[in-house]
Amino acid sequence: MERVLIIGLGLAGQLGAAGLVIAAKGLIRFPELQSKRSERESVDGVGIDEVTEYFLVGSFVSWLLALGTLVLAR
Repeated sequence: MERVLIIGLGLAGQLGAAGLVIAAKGLIRFPELQSKRSERESVDGVGIDEVTEYFLVGSFVSWLLALGTLVLAR
């Protein structure tokens, strides 16, 4: 969903708004990451390091796909 929104905003020339989408995702997920950090224990076998890495890698791949598609569409 965020990829489509980023591509749409990019095609419309609203790169600042696309950046806000990226920032908003981080703000929305921040409480989840902080709650796992405060527990400092594994949750279902997954600790804070794995959750953070999963979030960061997944987000970067998603944004790169959106930006790559935007470059190809222009």
